[in-house]
Amino acid sequence: MNDNLYNNNSEFTKISDNKPHEIIKNKKDEENNLLLNKSNKTEKIEETKIKTYTKRFNYLCKKKGNTYIILVDKNNTPIITIGPDKIFFIIFILFISGGFLFLFIGYYQYIPLYLFIPGIIIYFSFIFTYTSLFITNPGFAKNINIKNNYEEYLYCNICNIHVKKKSKTVHCTKCGLCVEEFNHHCDWIGKCIAKNNLYRFYFIIFLIIVIILYYTGTFIISHENWFEHQKYLKKFKK
Repeated sequence: MNDNLYNNNSEFTKISDNKPHEIIKNKKDEENNLLLNKSNKTEKIEETKIKTYTKRFNYLCKKKGNTYIILVDKNNTPIITIGPDKIFFIIFILFISGGFLFLFIGYYQYIPLYLFIPGIIIYFSFIFTYTSLFITNPGFAKNINIKNNYEEYLYCNICNIHVKKKSKTVHCTKCGLCVEEFNHHCDWIGKCIAKNNLYRFYFIIFLIIVIILYYTGTFIISHENWFEHQKYLKKFKK
């Protein structure tokens, strides 16, 4: 009888010894799982932060009116847009580039260095400014949620948006969109001249005047140098 009790007691002690170890093991596993979950959550949060950071710009390639909207920001404001008049832009770029290529290839030996370097700067400044005018948003209007003072707003039944009267918004029939602080529509740039690109338009006009003066003056000087060189060659042959 005592032996049986002893055996039972011995078995009981074994179970009591093992159980606390199992509990401690389970606790450790739970703590490890919690740590893993926390690390996974932090990684997911970092991933979402990276995603929101990288998605500041979204590609659309969507046509609104007669304008193609290529890129928008996180507030859905157009950044890169292409207007309806693309042929005039290509013609003007080719015309300006052809003039410079003719001058720099045909008379490159006779152009002084003090005219050659400014010519390169003027040409690339024109290309950069003209291209930025062609692709940037001129100031397309966005819909405004009206809360009160309805008299301060205007409604465009084509774009289906409300705009403020003070914004001087006009619906451009060529672009097919409403434009804030509308000045005019320029066919050579391919879009409206308005709120966001008016000063760049003035700058491109200034550059065109500089190009005309530079091209004329450099051509006259380089042609005279060429003519004198031809005279020298004729004397040398004789």
